[in-house]
Amino acid sequence: MYFARHDHWNLLRTRLIAYWDRKRGRRDCPARRDIDPVELAGVLPHLLLVDVIAEGTELRIRLAGSYVVRCHGSDPTGMVLTEASAQCQEIPPAVYWTMRHVAETGRFYDIQ
Repeated sequence: MYFARHDHWNLLRTRLIAYWDRKRGRRDCPARRDIDPVELAGVLPHLLLVDVIAEGTELRIRLAGSYVVRCHGSDPTGMVLTEASAQCQEIPPAVYWTMRHVAETGRFYDIQ
C-alpha cells in the first residue's frame, strides 16, 4: 500500500514539475497569469496555490485542493498563511518555509 501511494505521488510530482517548466519558459518561475487550474486537474487536489501579498511579506492561499482540505479538516482558501497555520496546526513549519522560499526566490522547490 505504501508503495502505491509513493508511486502515485511521484507521478503527480513529475507532472507538476513538467507543467512548471513548460509555463516558466526561460524565467525562474511562471507568472500568475500563466497558471491555469484547469490544466492542473490531475494534481490540483494536492496543491495549495498561494499569492504573494503585502509587498512580499505575506502569503494568501488562493486555492486549496480538495485532498489538502480533506487532510486538514478545513478549507484555508482566502486565508493568509500565518492565519491558516494557526487554525490548522497540522501545517508543518517546512511547508511554510517552502512557500516563503518559492515566494522570495521565484524558484520551484521540490519536497520529496
